[in-house]
Amino acid sequence: MRLSRRRTGGVLTYTHYIVPLLLAVTVSGLLATYLWRRRHVPGGVAFSVLMSAVTVWLVAYTLWLVNNGEQAKDLLAKLEYVGIVTVPVAWFVFAAQYTGHGRWFTPARLAALAVIPIATLALTWTNQMHGLIWATYTLYREGGVMLSDKTYGAWFWVHTGYSYVLVIAGTLLVIRWVLSYSHLYRYQATVMLIGVLVPTVGNVLYVFKLVDLQGVDLTPLAFSLSGLMLALGIFRFRLLDIVPVARDTIIEGMRDGLLVLDVQDRVVDMNIAAQRITGLSSAKVIGQPITRLLPVWDEVLGASRAGSGKRTEITLSTDGLQRCYEVSLSAINDRREVATGGMVILHDITEQKRMESELQESYQRELGLRQELEGEIKKRLEFTRALVHELRTPITPIMLSSEVLATELKDEPAISLSKSIHRSVTHLNNRIGELLDVARGEVGMLQIDPQPVDLTQLLRDVSEDMSPVAAAQGKIFRLDVPETLPTLLADAARVRQVVINLLDNAFKFTPQGGHVTLMARHQNSSMVVSVQDRGRGMSPEELQQLFKPYQRLGGFRERASGLGLGLALSKSLVELHKGTIQVESEQGKGSTFSFTLPLKADTQAAEQDIAATQA
Repeated sequence: MRLSRRRTGGVLTYTHYIVPLLLAVTVSGLLATYLWRRRHVPGGVAFSVLMSAVTVWLVAYTLWLVNNGEQAKDLLAKLEYVGIVTVPVAWFVFAAQYTGHGRWFTPARLAALAVIPIATLALTWTNQMHGLIWATYTLYREGGVMLSDKTYGAWFWVHTGYSYVLVIAGTLLVIRWVLSYSHLYRYQATVMLIGVLVPTVGNVLYVFKLVDLQGVDLTPLAFSLSGLMLALGIFRFRLLDIVPVARDTIIEGMRDGLLVLDVQDRVVDMNIAAQRITGLSSAKVIGQPITRLLPVWDEVLGASRAGSGKRTEITLSTDGLQRCYEVSLSAINDRREVATGGMVILHDITEQKRMESELQESYQRELGLRQELEGEIKKRLEFTRALVHELRTPITPIMLSSEVLATELKDEPAISLSKSIHRSVTHLNNRIGELLDVARGEVGMLQIDPQPVDLTQLLRDVSEDMSPVAAAQGKIFRLDVPETLPTLLADAARVRQVVINLLDNAFKFTPQGGHVTLMARHQNSSMVVSVQDRGRGMSPEELQQLFKPYQRLGGFRERASGLGLGLALSKSLVELHKGTIQVESEQGKGSTFSFTLPLKADTQAAEQDIAATQA
C-alpha cells in the first residue's frame, strides 16, 4: 500500500459525520446485545452477529475519522474489514432463516460461505505485499479531517461482487416473502427492507464514486438510519416475536385447506391442502376473487358477519371424488384492529357426514326394532291377560262352589273331596296370578303401593295361615320374631306374597318331620326377613339358576309342582321395594332365604326411590 499526502479545497468539519456515527454505534451495539438475548428465535443468532459486525465496522470507521495518525488509520482501516466481510454473510443467513429457509445451512455450506470473507480478511492485513485490496491509498486533510482517496485491487472487486450477491440474494428472499405475506407482516417487512437497502445504496454510491462524497464512506452513516429502522421493527412491530418461519411447517402441513384474502376478497395465498382440494395451483388462483372458487361465498360472508355460528357446507370434487367441506371465515386485523383481509378454512367433513348418515340409519333401525319389540311385548302382555282371564273365568265358580260344598256337606269322604278341590283350585288361581305378575314385571308394569307396615303383625298373620298347611304336610313350622319391630314402608300385600312364596318353597322341599322357621330381625337401616329349612340344600350350579323365571331344578325338585315363577317374582317384588334377596345353602343341611326392606325412618327416601322406579 502506498501512502501520500495531498490537500484539496473546500470546507468540511468531521462533526458532520461523527455525531450520526456515534448514534449508529450506540444503536447497533444495544441491538447486538439485545438480539443475543433473543438468539433462541429463528434467525436470532445471525441477526445478533449482523449487528455486532455493523458495530465493529462503525467503531473502527469512527476512530479512523477522528484519528490523524497514518499508522493508526492503516490499522483501523484493516479492522473495518472484520465487520465489512461479516455483514453480507450474516445478512444472507438471517434473511434465509427468517423467511423459513434455515434448513439450507449445513455446517459444510456455512464453511463454504465463509471462504471468500476469510480470504479477503487475510489479504487486507497483508495488502502492502500485493495490493490486491487497495492498489493505491492516498491520505489528505479536508476541514480538519484526515480522509483518504484510494483505488481498489482485483480481489477487492471479487469480494465486493460476492458481497453484493449475498445482499441481493437475502433481499430477494425478503421481497418474495413480502409479496406473499405482506398483508400479514407488512410492517416487519418494511423496516427490514429499509434496514438493508439504505446501507447498500450508500455503499454503491461510495465504492463506484457515483457522487462526490469528498472521501467519506456513506455506508457506516447509512447504518445509523437502518439501525433506527431495525430498532423500530423490533420494539414497535415485534420483528422477532412474529416470525413467519413456521409457515412451511404449520400452514403447509395443515390437513385443512387455507386461503388468505385481501380486503377485496381476492386470494393472496393458499396452502398445499387448499390447492389439492380445489384442484387448482396457487399460480392460477392468486389474485382471483374468492367467488370463483367458492360459489357459496356470499352465504359464508353473511354467516360470518351475523356471528350466528352457522356452518356453511359445500361439496367439491377432490382427487376425482365428491367430498364435503365446512367453510369458515376469520378476519385478519392489524394492530389498530383495522381489517386487512380474511382467512378461509376448508375443513373436510366427508367422514363426519358419512358417520352421521350411518348413525342416523342405525337410529332408524333401532327405532324400528324398538317399536317392533314394544309391539311384541304388548301382544305378549295382551295374550297373557287374555289367558289369565280365560283361565280364571271357569275357576272362580269352582272355587266358590267347592267352598260352599265344604260347609254344606256333612259326611266323608265328600267333605275331604270338596276341600281338596278348593285347595287345588286356589293353588291354580295363585299360579295364574304369578304368571300375570311375572309378565308385568318383564315389561316394567309391575307396581307396588308402599304404606307403613307393622311387620310383626304381618308375619304373625302369615304364620297363622301357613301353620295348617305345614301340619297337613307333616312339617314342623316355627315363628321366631321379636315382640315388636320397627315400622316398614312397604306394600303389605306384596310382602305377604313374598313370605308365603318362600314358605311354600320351603314346605315343598323339606321332608316330613323337617323344620321350617320364619324369622325377622333389625339390621342397620333395614329389616331382614328369613325363611330357614332343613331340607337337602342346593348345589352351586342350582343356586345360579334359582331366581330365573320358568326354572325348575332337577333331582328331588322334579316332584315339585308349579311353573318355576315364585322365586323370580319374589325377587322382582323385593327389588321394587329397593331391597335385596339372597340365599345361603349347603347340600344335606338345608337353605336359608333372606330379603331386606327399608325401615320407616327411610320413608321419604324410599318413597322417592320407589316413585322413580315406577315412573
